[in-house]
Amino acid sequence: MLLKEQEEQRKKGGGGGHVVAGGTVLAQPQNLLTIEFEVRNYLSQMPGGVQTPAHVTAALTALKKCPLTKAERLQMINLRPTSAVEMHLVVEECEERFSEAELDNIIHTIERTLPAQAKATDPDTDTDTRTR
Repeated sequence: MLLKEQEEQRKKGGGGGHVVAGGTVLAQPQNLLTIEFEVRNYLSQMPGGVQTPAHVTAALTALKKCPLTKAERLQMINLRPTSAVEMHLVVEECEERFSEAELDNIIHTIERTLPAQAKATDPDTDTDTRTR
């Protein structure tokens, strides 16, 4: 979301500068713009690419009831786990801390509050391009 705002600000402001304290505009090196483009492209393909601040707020509010660390909540926002296996990768000592029913409840909360990522398909073959 922040990257989208920066891109809109750059379009309004006329391009390749970076505003620092005092309103000074500094030129951005071309490689920085390339890195920003690559990061933006990568993130748009991740589950977080379709989330809005309202989605994130709703998810964090719903997950406050669960004894999760801030890092675990952040990973859940970024990765949007949808199975117990994915939850075990995100939550440290998952099997000791949560029962199977509690894990299912957390997964349901994530699925309910965070939007699913749209599948990227190849228009020529109508197949999922993420598996290539």
